[in-house]
Amino acid sequence: MTAPCGLDCFNCGAYERNITEEYKKHASEFLKIPIEETVCRGCRDEKGKCKWANGQCATWDCALERGVTYCYQE
Repeated sequence: MTAPCGLDCFNCGAYERNITEEYKKHASEFLKIPIEETVCRGCRDEKGKCKWANGQCATWDCALERGVTYCYQE
């Protein structure tokens, strides 16, 4: 699972299989969102809705608009 920007979901601390209770608590406080919303299923499953980018990811939108899998593609 690789995001359109090239980030690897499996190496992300917020990805659902990696997130710890301590990370959830920190993210909840930092982002001011409920703790159960801190888990990420990956950019593709989340349809570009990134909590860390305050909503919709511009890279996701660009790749989707251009009809490509990754932002570096033409």
